[in-house]
Order: sequence, then structure tokens, then C-alpha cells
Amino acid sequence: MSEILPSTSNRASLNGTARVGEAARPARAAESGVAGEPTRSGDQVELSEQSRLLSQLRALPEVRADVVARAREAIATDAYFTDERIDGAIDELSRDLDLVG
Repeated sequence: MSEILPSTSNRASLNGTARVGEAARPARAAESGVAGEPTRSGDQVELSEQSRLLSQLRALPEVRADVVARAREAIATDAYFTDERIDGAIDELSRDLDLVG
């Protein structure tokens, strides 16, 4: 508690911070040549691979549990793979291959 000084004091606290009620001034890395203006350096942010993956996951639409449950039930009872679905999948695959090749 010895570092607390009254706000009327003209001294800085023991750790070098500004007095109460006085705004602290940011340290300047270098002068820009113009009086009073600091040189600006480019700020950078580096994102981890985990952060990128989380961002992609948040952008995905919400999972519709009812649709997933119906699909699981249809697969479990062999009702999912009908001739119509297989023909549709083959047609879509053929279109996709034409775009690639």
C-alpha cells in the first residue's frame, strides 16, 4: 500500500506510473521527424491453425438434428440407398467430372 499517493502529489508512484488523474503517455518507439508525431509501424496479427479451423466451423450452418436422425434411420433400415438416390448421385458425379475434365 505504500505505492498509493494522494492525487495532489506532484510525484509519480514508486513503480513509475502516472499520478492519479493524470493520463499516461504511450512510449514512442521512434520519432517520425514531425514534432510530436510517433512513427507508426504496421500491426500484425498471427492466427493459429486452430483459430482458422474454429472460424471455419463457426461459419458452417447449424446441424439440423431432425434431418440427421431421419437419414440415420433410413440408412439403418436399408431405405436410404434407393435406385432413385443412386441415379441422382451418379448424375451429380458425372456433372462434377465434366467440370473438372
